Amino acid sequence: MSYMTTGDLSLVLNDMFKTKLGLLTKTMSFKIYERALSDNRDKLNSIVEILERKPLTEELKEADELHDSAGRAVYFMCKGMSSLSILEKEKRDLLSTVAERFAPALGDFTRSYEDEASSATKKREVLNGMKTELSAFPVAPDMSLYDLLDAHVDAGEKIDKLLAERADTTAQEDAAKLKEAKTIRSATIGMINRLREAMEDEVSMNDELDDSLANKVFAYYDQIADTREDRGAKPKAPPVTA
Repeated sequence: MSYMTTGDLSLVLNDMFKTKLGLLTKTMSFKIYERALSDNRDKLNSIVEILERKPLTEELKEADELHDSAGRAVYFMCKGMSSLSILEKEKRDLLSTVAERFAPALGDFTRSYEDEASSATKKREVLNGMKTELSAFPVAPDMSLYDLLDAHVDAGEKIDKLLAERADTTAQEDAAKLKEAKTIRSATIGMINRLREAMEDEVSMNDELDDSLANKVFAYYDQIADTREDRGAKPKAPPVTA
């Protein structure tokens, strides 16, 4: 059982209390462990949920929407106006330069958060160097091309900060929960094993109980335990081991 994870035990207890409860309640043994196992089930489910949850999801989504929408606006504006014949060549050239440096393709605005955050750092340097000419180019009432690009780049920089904050928050939460999970995991495995032994004794002394009752109740537990032992290593993906 050494390779069973917190997530494994959560699944096992959920199976026991949802699909095996009818079998378990036939025994006296289960009454001894029911409350403690139910409490540990709730704790394990909560731990797994926290370990799998990603903080700052909404904040990242909001920053990404601004980053992408501003970027698309720059792309379409530059694409349309850079070929406008009545626009003086100097301004058309500026738009072509902006498109090349800030919005060369629409696919740039469907990339990962990490890629967008990385690009923002490079774009900020370029933007600072073009501030004067871009500020003199209006694109909407009370908005210059610089303002639009600044909003785009600023959103990318915010994504970078949020990702760093998420990493710190996740590390702190995971450390606390993994410590808690280690204790609960050990206690739960011990209780399950003792329940099984007690149930097997009870079956041997009660002719009214099915001889294969324990095997049926713990079939899922055995399946997961055997799978983990065969792999011979702890899984690298969540739910994390404890």
